[in-house]
Amino acid sequence: MKIKITSFSTYALSILCSCGHGFIHSVYRKTVNIQIGASLLALQSSPSPQSPLSLMTELTSDQIESLSFLPGQRVEVMPEEICIFTGTNVFCFDCSGASVFDSLLLPCSHLSWTRFLRPALSGSTSTGFCLLFTDSKEDAPGDQFLINKAAMSKLMTASDHFYKEDYPSSAFILSGLIGLGIGLTPSGDDFLCGVLAGLILTGHEQHPFSSCLREAVASHLTDTNDISRSFLSCALEGHFSRPVKELVYASSPKEIQTSFGEVGHSSGMDTLCGILFICSLLLDKRP
Repeated sequence: MKIKITSFSTYALSILCSCGHGFIHSVYRKTVNIQIGASLLALQSSPSPQSPLSLMTELTSDQIESLSFLPGQRVEVMPEEICIFTGTNVFCFDCSGASVFDSLLLPCSHLSWTRFLRPALSGSTSTGFCLLFTDSKEDAPGDQFLINKAAMSKLMTASDHFYKEDYPSSAFILSGLIGLGIGLTPSGDDFLCGVLAGLILTGHEQHPFSSCLREAVASHLTDTNDISRSFLSCALEGHFSRPVKELVYASSPKEIQTSFGEVGHSSGMDTLCGILFICSLLLDKRP
């Protein structure tokens, strides 16, 4: 059976060009995660938000689910084709006509987009880290309340060290967010992806804090799960999702809220929180 891949990122392309073999890592309703060497890529249904790991297909979520892929099934990556062997069938995903999304993030020459960040979060119904960055009096439900409480303590301490220019301590404390949260990508991991993105977007990739944070995050990657670790690894290499790439072109808070709100249960908004946090520190405004 032949299936079209419609789009993938420059990050995914670099992995596909190596060819080789792998296996299905995990399967969810809209996504089939495949492991190729040490890297993960994600066959996704259409439409769904595009990340650096995404291999966007022409299939709907129901169609992907009906294929009944299972973890451990063999995957072969060949020039312009990915084949999955289920035992009785071979499913070949054709990459030849796919468009390529440039997932590498670059600095922005202006900061006008930063004024939309807090209003975008304020209008969100997300219950992740969003509640830490708005004036909402609402408590996070269940376990998220304890997660947010632990996160706030780390953010306040990290901020204090940052303002004292003790960047190694600030970065080390923030790296303690790795693995903090629930779901496929814990809120703490998504938040750190946002911090790393914000450093690039504001042109502070060479700031001493940036080097400290990258080192701290890299040394704690094993503190989270495989999928979330893959996104953090992408962020360390400067590759991000389409909403992050297009953030600087947004014309309103609502536009940002919509694009980031489509990513996971709270992942997109947690990432946006990280961007706001680092922008606030760099612009010398208490987050």
